[in-house]
Amino acid sequence: MKSPEVIDRIEKTLPETLRKCRYCGERPELYTRADRNYDGTEGFISTVRCSGCGASVFAFGLDVRDALVMAECYWEKGVLDA
Repeated sequence: MKSPEVIDRIEKTLPETLRKCRYCGERPELYTRADRNYDGTEGFISTVRCSGCGASVFAFGLDVRDALVMAECYWEKGVLDA
């Protein structure tokens, strides 16, 4: 997990709106849900999914903000889940 200071720095680099999908050009959808990670730790999973082709990224965080910022960061950098 990233520290609050690191999350603050990452959040400052993100644009106001998420960029369009690098594969099909459609708009992404962002959603968050309460869940657990692989070892059972409770937290939140944020997912950014393309409304066109379905390309997606997700991130786990102990709080909603951590999960949102990391998922948005992965989307912007093009780190996609297979």
